[in-house]
Amino acid sequence: MFSGLSAQNHQIAIHAQLDAAAQTIGISESILFFNHSDTPLDTIFFHNWANAYKDKKTPLSNRLIENYNKQFY
Repeated sequence: MFSGLSAQNHQIAIHAQLDAAAQTIGISESILFFNHSDTPLDTIFFHNWANAYKDKKTPLSNRLIENYNKQFY
Protein backbone atom coordinates (compact mmCIF):
# COMPACT_ATOMS: atom_id res chain seq x y z
CA MET A 1 0.00 0.00 0.00
CA PHE A 2 1.35 3.40 -0.93
CA SER A 3 1.16 6.32 1.44
CA GLY A 4 2.00 9.98 1.03
CA LEU A 5 1.35 10.03 -2.70
CA SER A 6 1.01 13.42 -4.30
CA ALA A 7 -0.47 14.47 -7.60
CA GLN A 8 1.62 13.70 -10.63
CA ASN A 9 3.36 16.69 -12.05
CA HIS A 10 5.52 15.12 -14.73
CA GLN A 11 6.08 17.14 -17.87
CA ILE A 12 6.31 16.01 -21.48
CA ALA A 13 7.21 18.43 -24.26
CA ILE A 14 7.06 17.39 -27.90
CA HIS A 15 8.34 19.54 -30.73
CA ALA A 16 7.56 18.49 -34.29
CA GLN A 17 8.63 20.21 -37.49
CA LEU A 18 7.22 19.34 -40.90
CA ASP A 19 9.49 19.50 -43.93
CA ALA A 20 6.93 19.30 -46.75
CA ALA A 21 9.55 19.36 -49.49
CA ALA A 22 11.36 16.33 -48.06
CA GLN A 23 8.10 14.75 -46.85
CA THR A 24 9.52 14.23 -43.35
CA ILE A 25 8.65 15.20 -39.81
CA GLY A 26 11.40 15.88 -37.30
CA ILE A 27 10.37 15.18 -33.73
CA SER A 28 12.11 15.83 -30.43
CA GLU A 29 10.70 14.98 -27.02
CA SER A 30 11.78 15.86 -23.50
CA ILE A 31 10.40 14.29 -20.34
CA LEU A 32 10.73 15.63 -16.81
CA PHE A 33 9.93 12.92 -14.25
CA PHE A 34 9.61 13.57 -10.52
CA ASN A 35 10.19 10.63 -8.19
CA HIS A 36 7.84 11.21 -5.26
CA SER A 37 8.70 7.96 -3.52
CA ASP A 38 11.31 7.45 -0.82
CA THR A 39 13.05 4.86 -2.99
CA PRO A 40 15.65 5.97 -5.54
CA LEU A 41 14.91 4.82 -9.08
CA ASP A 42 17.64 3.32 -11.22
CA THR A 43 15.50 2.48 -14.24
CA ILE A 44 12.51 3.98 -16.04
CA PHE A 45 10.82 2.10 -18.88
CA PHE A 46 9.14 3.82 -21.82
CA HIS A 47 6.66 1.80 -23.85
CA ASN A 48 6.43 2.32 -27.59
CA TRP A 49 2.64 2.48 -27.86
CA ALA A 50 2.72 3.20 -31.60
CA ASN A 51 4.14 -0.29 -32.19
CA ALA A 52 1.62 -1.83 -29.81
CA TYR A 53 -0.94 -1.65 -32.63
CA LYS A 54 1.32 -2.71 -35.52
CA ASP A 55 -0.12 -6.22 -35.92
CA LYS A 56 -2.09 -8.99 -34.23
CA LYS A 57 0.93 -10.50 -32.47
CA THR A 58 1.95 -7.72 -30.09
CA PRO A 59 1.61 -8.05 -26.30
CA LEU A 60 -1.20 -5.47 -26.39
CA SER A 61 -3.20 -7.36 -29.01
CA ASN A 62 -2.73 -10.60 -27.05
CA ARG A 63 -3.94 -8.89 -23.89
CA LEU A 64 -7.02 -7.51 -25.64
CA ILE A 65 -7.88 -10.98 -26.91
CA GLU A 66 -7.51 -12.37 -23.36
CA ASN A 67 -10.28 -9.93 -22.37
CA TYR A 68 -12.40 -10.99 -25.37
CA ASN A 69 -12.04 -7.51 -26.86
CA LYS A 70 -11.94 -8.02 -30.62
CA GLN A 71 -12.09 -4.35 -31.64
CA PHE A 72 -8.40 -4.59 -32.52
CA TYR A 73 -9.16 -7.13 -35.26
